[in-house]
Amino acid sequence: MFRVVCVVIIYWTLLTPVVRCIVSFRDPVLTTTTTTTTTHLQFRSTISKSKTTSFLPATGTLEQEEAFKSEKTGSTTQFKSTQYLKTVLNFDISVIDKLKEQDASCIITLDPGVLKARADWLQQRLGASDEELRRIAQNQPHILGRVNLAPKLDYFQSRLQLDDATLKKIALRAPNILACSIEDNIAPTLDWLQERLQLGLADLRMIITRQPYTLGCSIHDNIGPTLDWLQQRLSLTNKQLSKMMRSYPQIMHLSVESNLGPKLNWLQKTLDVEDATLSAIIRRAPHVLQLSIDDNIEPKLDWLQRRLSLTEERLSGMVEKYPALFSYSIESNLEPKLEFFIDVLGEEAMVLVEHNPSLLGYSLKNRLKP
Repeated sequence: MFRVVCVVIIYWTLLTPVVRCIVSFRDPVLTTTTTTTTTHLQFRSTISKSKTTSFLPATGTLEQEEAFKSEKTGSTTQFKSTQYLKTVLNFDISVIDKLKEQDASCIITLDPGVLKARADWLQQRLGASDEELRRIAQNQPHILGRVNLAPKLDYFQSRLQLDDATLKKIALRAPNILACSIEDNIAPTLDWLQERLQLGLADLRMIITRQPYTLGCSIHDNIGPTLDWLQQRLSLTNKQLSKMMRSYPQIMHLSVESNLGPKLNWLQKTLDVEDATLSAIIRRAPHVLQLSIDDNIEPKLDWLQRRLSLTEERLSGMVEKYPALFSYSIESNLEPKLEFFIDVLGEEAMVLVEHNPSLLGYSLKNRLKP
């Protein structure tokens, strides 16, 4: 019995490898089941991962994957915001391209819903039409990215006691002031103007309403030096300076070097007048400082001298009496009125007009003709 068992064991030991080789040759799938199963599980794991990372870069780090997702979201936001600016606010593509080149706080990176909500709020606050909103936004696009417009408009309206219509008018004429700081610009400028020009609230409001972009100018580099120079050049008292600015506030924005200085020197030399006379002429007609010498002042002086046969001294006297002559058109005003006086009075009209040049300021239709 023992021998039989030993023989079986020996034969089994010798025949098992042979059997395995035969079975492996006849059905190789059976011999690779374990390997195949393992590989299949790995493949399924790879597929599962690929479904969740098919749009991610092959970096493998969580931080990089999150950065990629954030970049993708940002691109979508920029696209939607760009479409809103183009289709609703009519932004030119070149303007949008410039905005994209600027810092990350610009309106291109805003969520389009937030961008629209801010535009709608501004339109409602100012009572602006769609076209008026587009004008403001296109002029100062960054104001839609600011969150402090409400207190700024409230302060501005309260400080100057503006009604809603005037507030809108100012915002449309000078939308740049919506980007100015209350503490650093608007409040100091209003206080300085009121003190420097001795203005009441009504006069201050009138000046800002007529020249709202004054609030965007520098006091120390622009307005202040101009007023100081003009006051000294024309020997003006504070009261006279204040009256001139209330009459024609545009003067404070004229350049001393390229406008005020050369123009006053030319007028004084051409009219051959003293400083006091020049000052009197400008105080009575401050708008002369904004007129062009070549296109306006000189042609009118030439016409008056030739048409009325005046000497330079008599011409100077006529301008001194009525400097507002510079504001009238030769073709549509001065010539027709002079012809009317000549038709009625004959050649004596020449002398009458010379000594009373204010007659040329009367309305031909409503006052002179019956």
